[in-house]
Amino acid sequence: MDRAELVVAPDNAADRLHELIAEAEETLWVKQVSVSDREMPLLQALVDAAERGIDVRLLLSSAWYVEEENSRLARWLEEQADRHELPLKMRLAEPDGAFDRLHAKGIIADDSVVVGSINWINNSVQNNRETAVILHGEELVSYFRAVHAADWSGEDDSPMPIWLLAVVVIAAVLAIAFARTVRFRQERRATR
Repeated sequence: MDRAELVVAPDNAADRLHELIAEAEETLWVKQVSVSDREMPLLQALVDAAERGIDVRLLLSSAWYVEEENSRLARWLEEQADRHELPLKMRLAEPDGAFDRLHAKGIIADDSVVVGSINWINNSVQNNRETAVILHGEELVSYFRAVHAADWSGEDDSPMPIWLLAVVVIAAVLAIAFARTVRFRQERRATR
């Protein structure tokens, strides 16, 4: 791993994720349980990236509680991709025994990986206390890209290497340690 960044919603996460998507030059592969709506700014940033020629894949959950809305979104995105000849693909995850349901929230953007709790729902990035770690490094990206490809195809043949588990644990510990050092200043009103 070359380096890691901690992003926190509602503080800096939305801006930093937008920046990461805007800076992508080759690929943007995203996993989310669902997306709140077509106007969700991060989704719009993905469509903008596809318009720049970036290979965009969006993998959403097929769980019963989001399947209908995700299917509608998939149809709309496919129509956009066809109409404008965009390199934008969307799919609902079909676990096929590899896992029960997709609950991951992350992005693979060129040589960076975002993993965390940030849902692509406006409330998540604007009002909730959410965190994510942006990991930079080709070995991590290779692993997450293989997992994403397996989840995309519905086949799981990519066990987690021990070294990666160690890196993720270390990154999480550092993120927690860093988060403990962050102090949010509160204004105190003078009482009379």
